[in-house]
Amino acid sequence: MINHQNIRHAIGKEFKSKRTSYGYTIKDFADISGLALSTINKIENGVIVNIDLYLHYALKINYSLKKLLSQPTIIENQQYNNLTPNKKKRLTHSIRAHIIETDFLDEPKSSALIQEELLRLGLISKKENTSIAISGVLRNFVNKKQLSIVMKVGRKNLYVKI
Repeated sequence: MINHQNIRHAIGKEFKSKRTSYGYTIKDFADISGLALSTINKIENGVIVNIDLYLHYALKINYSLKKLLSQPTIIENQQYNNLTPNKKKRLTHSIRAHIIETDFLDEPKSSALIQEELLRLGLISKKENTSIAISGVLRNFVNKKQLSIVMKVGRKNLYVKI
């Protein structure tokens, strides 16, 4: 389950950081943006749920809309972290034994191709929402220097064995 409150809070925290990096107080930014002081405070604390207000804030503070719209990374990490420890362990073992310790990643592959291979081997089911979980496990292997991201194609990472 996605916790939208955490996502709004993370975005609000980034907005506040951007605002303060310009040296703007909330009052300064209210004058610039036309937003009420209380609205700015609620956005920065992730309380406001109206996406239009986040977009307005982003445009007025010169916050990249591309970065704002790429917030699924936060969602993906949260969904990965919501997996039970047993599911994480089983998925990590399957990727290590059947993907990393074989020649499968001698050439760059996306997480979608890795998911297809795990499905083909019968190690995961189609019912499970595993693409996000697989990406989380792969990021852990990158952090442990067992995999490397050789390039990005759009928002997709291509992984190889180190």
